[in-house]
Amino acid sequence: MTEYKLQCRIFDTDYLTAELTNRRTTVGITAHDIEGDAGNVVADPEAVRTFARGLLALADEVDGGEVPAPNAVKVGDRFRVTRDRLKCASVCCGDVLTVSSVSSTAPGRFHAKKGGDELVWTFNVGDIGNGLERVDEPAPSVAPARRAILEEARTLAGPDATQADVLAVARFLTE
Repeated sequence: MTEYKLQCRIFDTDYLTAELTNRRTTVGITAHDIEGDAGNVVADPEAVRTFARGLLALADEVDGGEVPAPNAVKVGDRFRVTRDRLKCASVCCGDVLTVSSVSSTAPGRFHAKKGGDELVWTFNVGDIGNGLERVDEPAPSVAPARRAILEEARTLAGPDATQADVLAVARFLTE
């Protein structure tokens, strides 16, 4: 019978084993320590696959592997608040926060702030789906009012206008 072993990197007497159960329809995972078996889990194949995918994602997050963790957060990611005063922060339902930094010492911890606000709040990846939701649409690179003026200037300047021509018309429109 095939057995897989995961050795603890701190205590050489501690390890996990995984193997098919006697019925060969489930997988048994056993924790071993210096005193013998410390605990057993028997799970169906789909639950084991889900757990294994999670382990792979965690390992990749640690060493930069190819598969990003499901809730990986990076600077610039945007989240909508779905619960007022989440983590005692001065945020309200509907506020959009931008990740300003990701902790290098506490995995899963990140810092975010509202728009031009100076205040920064600390959240964890566990808050995603539990008070925070990802905002998929990108932040506009130009404010909507300025975008409208630039589009009108582009139309007025004509199809052969250079960028400088369009900007000159836009300046004229805003004076």
